[in-house]
Amino acid sequence: MMEEQLTVPDIRTLGLGYEIVWDDGVKITFDRLYDHRDYHIDAEVTVIDTHDLNPHLLGPVRTSITKTFRSLINELEEASAGRNWKGRLKQGAFYVLREHRKGQPVVKLSEMDAPERPPERISGIAFEGMPTLIFGDGGMGKSTLGVALLTYVQAGHDLGETFQVVQGNCLVLDWEASWEETYRRSNDVIRASDLHSDSMVYYRFCSAPLATEVEFIRQQITELNISVVLIDSAGPACGGEPESASNTLQFFAALRSLADLDRPVTTITLAHITKGGGGRNGPFGSVYWTNLPRNTFELKKAQKRGGNFIDLALHHRKTNIGTLREAVGLRMTWSDGIHLEPLDITKHAALSERLSYPDKAELALLETNPIDKSLVHPEGMSLEDLASYLNILNESTLETALERDGRFQLEDGMWRIMLNF
Repeated sequence: MMEEQLTVPDIRTLGLGYEIVWDDGVKITFDRLYDHRDYHIDAEVTVIDTHDLNPHLLGPVRTSITKTFRSLINELEEASAGRNWKGRLKQGAFYVLREHRKGQPVVKLSEMDAPERPPERISGIAFEGMPTLIFGDGGMGKSTLGVALLTYVQAGHDLGETFQVVQGNCLVLDWEASWEETYRRSNDVIRASDLHSDSMVYYRFCSAPLATEVEFIRQQITELNISVVLIDSAGPACGGEPESASNTLQFFAALRSLADLDRPVTTITLAHITKGGGGRNGPFGSVYWTNLPRNTFELKKAQKRGGNFIDLALHHRKTNIGTLREAVGLRMTWSDGIHLEPLDITKHAALSERLSYPDKAELALLETNPIDKSLVHPEGMSLEDLASYLNILNESTLETALERDGRFQLEDGMWRIMLNF
């Protein structure tokens, strides 16, 4: 039998993988490529022949594409005789390796048009085509805030001067909750701000690490014309162990691959601080969580028992674009929906970072009821309650600061402010 003559196939990029397509109906996909230290490369191979009665001939099968394909060839010849499977696999591997290894072309910068500063999708928070990271302790309201911000972008609805947005389709990639919970959050924002129902965000339930599903997600982003993606949250999106350099680098490579030069995608990643995390610069103890995001914010909150609102502050910890901005304050209220409103935190007892511990304590102890102007804490506050309310972890440091300041006195275990000081 004469060996089948092959034509030059088309090669298409699919997220972090490639698709080789011949004009006679054969398609071989090379997904989830992995580079070994010895320069060999593995991939998941899938073979489709649309002219065959059973089009799905093989895979996905994980194999080395820098070695022989003996077992794959035997399996394909048994499934569909008459095709030059050895030649197709070798041809496909050649084009994939060429594309995979060449990366982006080298350009002469002096021959390029001068770039403009990336436009802001959400003023001061997220720049077009750039990754933003928002991190904080659990229970901060990060998920609700993230869905609220994306709902505003989907609607093209500004939140005063605090958050001005550029309208675009938004996608929530969710590793933590459910579509029902995300629906309620987005719908509550819509109801509170009297927005159109089309302002509801797009949603995808996720369980596998981002790097393993990026090809399909990238395809959906293209089909739905998505501009902004929320990752909720970083730990499971990395596949666990976000402190690992390997997992972190794979995550950010997948995140970067969601976009290309012609179609930028803005990403906002939410992250919970882990034990031994990165402190003020990031959520995890890996330098990559500090270096790779272009914009990083730490979220702080203050909440009173029984209240229907929480006060939030986004503290700007790092930027590669422009300068660090002042902390952004927000009050999130649950009343016939979710209301977000700007909040001045320059004199907020718990959220301001510019105030000393004694100044914070004075504001807390002199706080009044907005209705009758009576003191909220007429009997004073214990050291434990005061430290908890002010988000101060080291009680002894707060106690020392109060003891050295003449404005305060301790009676029966309660700290009070001396009004005639």
